[in-house]
Amino acid sequence: MVKPKYIRHIHGSERVSSYGLDVFSDEHTGEPYRDLVKLHRIIDDGSQYTYTLGKCLYPNGFESVSTMQRWMLVYLVRGQLRFRDRVLGQGDFVYIPSDISHILTSPKGEYPLYYWFTSNDMLLEPILRECGFDKDALVGHCEEEGRVAELFEQMIYRLHGETDFRIYFLGVFTQLLAYFSQNAVPTGEKVSVRLFERCVSYIEYRNGMLTVDELAAFYHITRQYLYHIFKQNGGASPQKYIMEAKMKTAEKLLLTTDYSITQIAEHLLYNNYNHFSQAYKKFYGILPRERRRQAGIESSRRTAD
Repeated sequence: MVKPKYIRHIHGSERVSSYGLDVFSDEHTGEPYRDLVKLHRIIDDGSQYTYTLGKCLYPNGFESVSTMQRWMLVYLVRGQLRFRDRVLGQGDFVYIPSDISHILTSPKGEYPLYYWFTSNDMLLEPILRECGFDKDALVGHCEEEGRVAELFEQMIYRLHGETDFRIYFLGVFTQLLAYFSQNAVPTGEKVSVRLFERCVSYIEYRNGMLTVDELAAFYHITRQYLYHIFKQNGGASPQKYIMEAKMKTAEKLLLTTDYSITQIAEHLLYNNYNHFSQAYKKFYGILPRERRRQAGIESSRRTAD
C-alpha cells in the first residue's frame, strides 16, 4: 500500500519529510510554516494520481504567485488573504481552477492561517462538476469552521497506516464540498447577494416549513451571519420571509382544498388551531374561517373548525 509523505517546512528553514507522522510529533506554533501531506501513486495502466493538502501559516506580507496544473481549494480560518480583487476573511474559501495563474497575498500585519487541498485524481472530476466547481474561479463563505477544520486536521495529522488513502481522501473531500458548494459564487459576484437569493428560493421551495436554525444549518452558516445577509440584502429578518411563504401556503390550502383549518394548522406545524388562526389574522387581517366564508367556500370537514 502506497503511503503519503509528510512534510514540515518552517519558513526560512529546510524541509523535514518522512513517511511517518513523526515529522508532526511536536505541535507547531509560532513562526510561519507549512505542514503538507502528499500522496502519489502510479497505477498499473500507467496513469497516476497525486493528492496534496496542508495547513499553512502565511508569513507577514508574503506573496505567492503560481500557475497550478491542477485546481486548488483554500479555506481561511484566521487573518486575511487577497485573491485578485477579493479580500478573503475568516470562514471564506476560494476555488482556483487548473492552469489559472493566481496570486495570493497577505496584507501587512497579517499572519493568515489556512488549509488547502489539490489533486489530479480523475475520480474527483465528476464530483467537482456536480458540485459546481469547474472552469471558473469561485469564492464563498462557510462558518462551519470547527467541522471543516476537523476534516482537514484528520487528513493531515491523524491518518492511520492501514488506511486506503485514496478512498479516504475522496470521501473526506466529498464531505468538504458539501459544506462549500451551497455558498460558492463566481469571483465577480458578492457572496452575500447570491446566498441571500438561494436562501429565499429555499424558503419558497420548502413553503416556509422550516426554522431559522434549519435554514442556517442547510447553508452551513451561523444564525448571526444569516440575519446579517438578510438585513443587508432584503431589509427584513429571515423569519419574515419564512412567515410570508408559510402564509402563502396557508392561503392556497384554505382556498383549494377541503382540509379543515385544524388540519391546515397541523400541516404548517402550528401547535393548535388558535395559534395558526392568530398568525393568519396578523398577516392577512382576517381569520382563516372568515377568509373561507368570504370566498364562498365551505369545508366538507367542519367538525374540527
